[in-house]
Amino acid sequence: MPIAKNGKRAKIILNALGVCNRLNPAQLYELELNFLADNVAEDMKKMSLNDAKKFYFEYLKDINEEQYKSVKEFYNSLDKKEKVAYLKEVMNDGFSTYQPPFWDNIGFDRLKEIYKKYKYEPYEVTIEGLPVENRLIISDVYMIR
Repeated sequence: MPIAKNGKRAKIILNALGVCNRLNPAQLYELELNFLADNVAEDMKKMSLNDAKKFYFEYLKDINEEQYKSVKEFYNSLDKKEKVAYLKEVMNDGFSTYQPPFWDNIGFDRLKEIYKKYKYEPYEVTIEGLPVENRLIISDVYMIR
């Protein structure tokens, strides 16, 4: 399986054309958003706790207003010690984003804007030490079977 320079290994590879043929490109957008979320969590580790908090909530607000409100409400209900623990958990374990099925999804144009804002590039990956011709995104995604 492909492995990125940062050591992240792909566990499942989806054929992008197969997803589009099933008329659900929102899965691809969600995969892209979770790729960006992984990078946001990594960058948060390099920031002060206050800056990391601002960066995290800014990203959530950019990608899903309802998820942002829900998480912000939860965060505000915590005491100071719990807030620190929560942010550290987000930094260490990462976080996933959510796109509602069939409506109010981020479209391609909005996804391009988000990529421009956050400036994360797909990973250069190798298989058994040999480079893969095209860069890939590797992120967490949930699958319904």
